[in-house]
Amino acid sequence: MSLAGLALWGSREWTRSGPSWALLALSLLLGPSILLATPWGVVQETGANGSLVGSIWYLSALLGSIGGLVLLDRGRGLWAELGPGSLTAVGGGVLLVVALVHGTAAQLAVSALGAAPAISWQGGIACAGHWAAVGTFAFRALGGTFPRACLLLGACWWLPAAIGDGGAWERLLWLFDPARHLALTQGGPATPLTSLVDTIPLVAWWVAAALLPTRSVFRR
Repeated sequence: MSLAGLALWGSREWTRSGPSWALLALSLLLGPSILLATPWGVVQETGANGSLVGSIWYLSALLGSIGGLVLLDRGRGLWAELGPGSLTAVGGGVLLVVALVHGTAAQLAVSALGAAPAISWQGGIACAGHWAAVGTFAFRALGGTFPRACLLLGACWWLPAAIGDGGAWERLLWLFDPARHLALTQGGPATPLTSLVDTIPLVAWWVAAALLPTRSVFRR
């Protein structure tokens, strides 16, 4: 399938999918809900607008990744003949695009309420890319949207929340936590070296996904 064909398929399936619309609506309502109600402090503990905008991007990119998994599950008949590398490229591309769409939609909703954006574009893309990379691994490792979403949530939200901050667990957070990308860019613009190092966990997840055998192998 060509890139244009994949984009056309994704757009058509998205418009036909009730769960995709519901997840986008949640992303759009996320910012107003958090800014107008009690702050959740999902990413950081402070109540400043900057912290809230980072939390909103983090959560909306998560919703977008789940929405991407929904789309990939709807097209499972199309992926039967693809090899591991092609499956990884398709999964990663779909998940990244949908995560960025959700993050941008949520950011626009926040901006409409007058909240100043507090994340850099590098941090936002890296955060969405991290969700997409782990989501791609889940797409390759498991079948069905629900198990994949559970793996995504467990690896990138529940595990980092359980281990918290700290030196002994820093490498695990570096590999699993998408919120780390937002925190790294709030102190100022990232250097090229920092940005390059920050992409290593994303590449590692995509390589791990590409190395997984297709599930059809286990049925033979």
